[in-house]
Amino acid sequence: MNMISYLLITFLSIFTCAQALSSSVKLVDNKYEGLVIGINPKLPEDPDIIEGIRQIMSDASKVLWKATNNRASFGEITILVPKTWTAGSYYAALNETYDDADILVAPANPKYGDSPYTMQYGECGVPAEHIHITRDFILNDDVVANYGPKGGNYMSLQCAS
Repeated sequence: MNMISYLLITFLSIFTCAQALSSSVKLVDNKYEGLVIGINPKLPEDPDIIEGIRQIMSDASKVLWKATNNRASFGEITILVPKTWTAGSYYAALNETYDDADILVAPANPKYGDSPYTMQYGECGVPAEHIHITRDFILNDDVVANYGPKGGNYMSLQCAS
């Protein structure tokens, strides 16, 4: 199974279960709105991380749109950057926090390394805690050899887990 298929299945599983990752994620006019992606403050400032996230989610949205027969895609997504990041022009967060983000961009987990995973304690219908991805997953093209295209099915599968 290629990465786009894997990601898409993940996203679909999450959003088709009784509840999504977060109560703030809603389907509005065929677009999932309110998804929050938080960047861990331990990560060094790097605008390529933000651009990588945008590309991954844009690609995942196209796959989701196609897989749902033009019924769903990703709309508004908020990317939270650490307060220590000052080189870019960022808007202040309103009510969003890193700890409550749906997707966390954080250092590698000792158990999973740079492999993305979903922190899920319950079964379908029970919201996942979050999806964990790393800087290297976003920026390292060698990941494609292991998982397939980052923005397609692999990210969708993580959201569905």
